[in-house]
Amino acid sequence: SLLFIASMVTNVFNYVFQIVMGRLLTPVEYGLMNSLLALLMIMSVPVATLLMVVTRKTAEYKANKDYSGISGLYRVVNIRILLSGLFGLMIYIVCTPYIQQYLNAPSVMPIIILGLSIFTALAYPINIAVLQGMQDYKWLGINQGMGGPAKFIFCVLFVLAGFSVNGVMAGLVVSGLFMWLLSYIPIRKYIQRDTMNSPVTDHISFFQVFPVFLANLAFAVLTQADMVLVSRYFSAHDAGMYASA
Repeated sequence: SLLFIASMVTNVFNYVFQIVMGRLLTPVEYGLMNSLLALLMIMSVPVATLLMVVTRKTAEYKANKDYSGISGLYRVVNIRILLSGLFGLMIYIVCTPYIQQYLNAPSVMPIIILGLSIFTALAYPINIAVLQGMQDYKWLGINQGMGGPAKFIFCVLFVLAGFSVNGVMAGLVVSGLFMWLLSYIPIRKYIQRDTMNSPVTDHISFFQVFPVFLANLAFAVLTQADMVLVSRYFSAHDAGMYASA
């Protein structure tokens, strides 16, 4: 019941987010915002994949009461995902002019901020995976319930301050950092049962990750690619009207 209520709170705020942004932004800005959010969903597939795999591995360690393994898993996955994220961010920054041209965006700045929002949100799903694997449903529900409101509040504040689509992307950066902090508070008791100095081992294999990655990627592309394509092949105003519909 707690998780259902939490997910519904976030769903309602996500819906209200679209309504409010449709009122605060012009049709052109609204279309660009949704094309960037669609791109965000597609590019976040590797992180969503890790969430599922890390949850399973954490649950295995919990069943064996191997809290040292949980600490080692948390440390290894975070180090690797942040290093990979830095490398990916550098490649993304180089590609931003081409992404701007493809999406017919008037400025490269919201695309750059989008890359920063993806990078700052990398570690958050790992925290959620640990909470889910440990079956800490109270804090899992709190984090699920706060995701939508946090995004709504920070994005709306930045847009009201006059930053338009840049404000939406900046709001995602701030809300990502806020959600990471909120999710880190409860997992400290799990990862600090060990000194965090357990040997680095391959907790997750490529063969575990790759099939889940393909499934998530297929679903993300199927449900999000239309907005990217509309931004490419339609006028900015028509793309905004499509996003609204």
